Amino acid sequence: MHIRCNHAVGAGLYLALCALPAAAQVGGFGGMGGFGGMAAGVGFGEVRPDVPSVRPWIMVNGNASKQLNAPTPQKVNYGSSIAGGIVGSRSWARTTLVGSYTAGGFIVNPYSHLGRSAGLSQVAGVQLIHQVSRGLSVAVRGFGGSSNGGYGIGGGFGGISFLAPVAISPTTSPSQGQAGSSNAGLGFEDFSRNGLVDDELFDTRVTFTGVNGGVSYTPDGRNIFSFDLGAARVRRSLDYLVGMDNLGAGVSYSRMLSPQLSTGAAYSFGQFSFPGFYGGNQIHNLGWNLGYRINPSTHFSLTLGGYQFQVDRVGSVALPPQLAAILGQSQLQQVVNIRRRGASGGASLSRRLPIGGASVAYFRGATPGNGVLFATQRETFAANYSAGTSRMSVGSAAFVSRGKGLSTVSGSTSNTGVVGFFSSRIIGALHFTATAGHRWIEAGTLGQRRTFHATVGLGFSPGSFPMWF
Repeated sequence: MHIRCNHAVGAGLYLALCALPAAAQVGGFGGMGGFGGMAAGVGFGEVRPDVPSVRPWIMVNGNASKQLNAPTPQKVNYGSSIAGGIVGSRSWARTTLVGSYTAGGFIVNPYSHLGRSAGLSQVAGVQLIHQVSRGLSVAVRGFGGSSNGGYGIGGGFGGISFLAPVAISPTTSPSQGQAGSSNAGLGFEDFSRNGLVDDELFDTRVTFTGVNGGVSYTPDGRNIFSFDLGAARVRRSLDYLVGMDNLGAGVSYSRMLSPQLSTGAAYSFGQFSFPGFYGGNQIHNLGWNLGYRINPSTHFSLTLGGYQFQVDRVGSVALPPQLAAILGQSQLQQVVNIRRRGASGGASLSRRLPIGGASVAYFRGATPGNGVLFATQRETFAANYSAGTSRMSVGSAAFVSRGKGLSTVSGSTSNTGVVGFFSSRIIGALHFTATAGHRWIEAGTLGQRRTFHATVGLGFSPGSFPMWF
């Protein structure tokens, strides 16, 4: 996979905000992400696993945040942070290996008086792809981490992405978030948009890990058959937020109708539980997808399908007082044989412009939730635009993510944000960066919370170094 960019931090910021999908895939919850966004090293020169190399980077920021609609007057909270990481890649005749590690934390914590966001946030991941024969390939991926505020949309405003510009876009594909996964391409994916902890509402510590493996078979270069199996685990430090264990699998078929047009169908299945509450949850998803390259600069994808969520014998479960206050009910009612069906799918459109690019994406489907609601029907929209020159880049992104309870919990959540960024190369690989964002959060009986965040800092990457092993 080749991703070309002109300058380190400016391109990293651009990719972090603009890396929406260019073609229809089947992925999302149960599937692991891959290596996009600056925290994985993308943006610091070409991403070429065939060239043995390691690429380090580091950023130092000043941070500021303020809750705008608090019932009592709030002051601006100031802090400072440091984040850095390294990504390495190596290819052999038929095998490619890529790994990355990112870590960040506050030097001066603006949330210390609230008892939040303490400690180091860090994420590591590895991906291995092996070409068994001309038409058969296998892939294994694993990642894990512990961060404040998740590692994705929510992480972009208070978590590790507040320390460094990890991807903020909330969708990896139109089917993101549906239990089980299958990726016909078995290519490198983006860990920073993983479907597990990319819609967190609170900047509390979240620990997450996942692994999956897949097999892809192409008998003639036009027809692609794929199968994969994945498992994941999520825990949140606030005891009234719900954790999750998951096992998912998926199968798919895709056909290249022409160099510009592909279509296919996929089925995925996920079995998951909420530890300490109840298990036996299942999500089935069936969908048809279409990918069309309108021209070399414009790509469109579409997925249409449906899901079924089911759970048997929940029983009567008492909720923690804090969660009961948010949801407006004290316990889950005893139920047997719940079935919920709905439409799933989405669409995305991306275009590379003469300077910069733009993309929009929409997703609807069933997910295990984000720790507040249990099983959730999730709907997400994202849009972004950026432009740049050889020395400077600017851009903006916006997202809206809404959830509605599918089990016996009747409630809803909303996570909305907009962010702008600016980057300018000072000298060599040293860049000045600045970001500003506004976020709106609603959950159950809680009123809307509006927060403003801003960062100003320096980013540095000395480039790639040879790595032989």
